[in-house]
Amino acid sequence: SFLPILLRDQYAVSPVMAGSLTALVACVGSLARPAGGHLADRVGGTPLLSVLLAGIALVYGVSSLLPTLPAMVTVWLMGMACLGLGNGAIFQMVPQRFQREIGLVTGVVGAVGGLGGFCLPMILGRARSVTGSFDQGVNWFSRLLPHHVQPLPDSETIKPNSGLAITLIQGAGVHCPSPSTTTYS
Repeated sequence: SFLPILLRDQYAVSPVMAGSLTALVACVGSLARPAGGHLADRVGGTPLLSVLLAGIALVYGVSSLLPTLPAMVTVWLMGMACLGLGNGAIFQMVPQRFQREIGLVTGVVGAVGGLGGFCLPMILGRARSVTGSFDQGVNWFSRLLPHHVQPLPDSETIKPNSGLAITLIQGAGVHCPSPSTTTYS
C-alpha cells in the first residue's frame, strides 16, 4: 500500500504510526462493506453507487491538497467508508445482473479491484518521483472520477452490452441477460 509511505514521507510519522493509521482506515473500509450491501438492498445499488462515486471524487480532491495530518486521516476515513460501502453495493448488484454466472462475475469484479490496488500505488509513486510530492497523483484521481466515470443509469436504461466490465465478462464467454428479463434495484 502507498499509504504508509505517504504518511512517512509527507507527514514524517514513525513507521509504527504509519502502520497503525493504515490499519485503521483499512478496517473502516472493510467494516463498511456489509453496510453498503444493506444500504443497496434498501435504496438500490445503482443510486447508492452514484452518490458514493461523488463522495470518492471529493475525498480525492481534498486529499490532493495534502491537508494537516488530522484532517487527512479524517478524509481518508470518510473515503475508505465510501469505498467499502461501494464494494458492498457492487456485490449486491452482481447476482441481480448475472444470475447464472455469479462466481465468474464476482471473480472479475475482484480482479478489477485488485488491479486498482496495484495501479494506485504505481501512479502515486510515479507522481512523487516526478514532482517530489504525492499531491499531483491524488489530484489526477480526483479529476478522473467526475470526467470519466459516467453517472450510473437507472435500472430501466442499463444496456446488456455497455461498459468495460460487460465487455470483459462477455469476452470470458458469459451471457449477459437482457434488461427486459432482469430485475434491478
